[in-house]
Amino acid sequence: QGPGELTARQREILEQVRRGRTNAQIARALQFGTSTIGHDLMRVFDALGVESRTEAVEVAERAGLLAPLDAPTAADKGTREAST
Repeated sequence: QGPGELTARQREILEQVRRGRTNAQIARALQFGTSTIGHDLMRVFDALGVESRTEAVEVAERAGLLAPLDAPTAADKGTREAST
């Protein structure tokens, strides 16, 4: 699996990491278990050839895998809908 082959969920997790969210916060927002998020993040690291969250975000940004920072993510939309 190469950088362009990240799943939609892996990209969403990476978006959340870029926003500074912890695995637990991401798990709650996406309604998955914390361990699932951790496993997906490890697969992202492997696909991008990195060893840290910061590196993953930097590589993904350079590769054009992340939406602009001002674009709402699926988790953001769910949070907003739940709070209205």
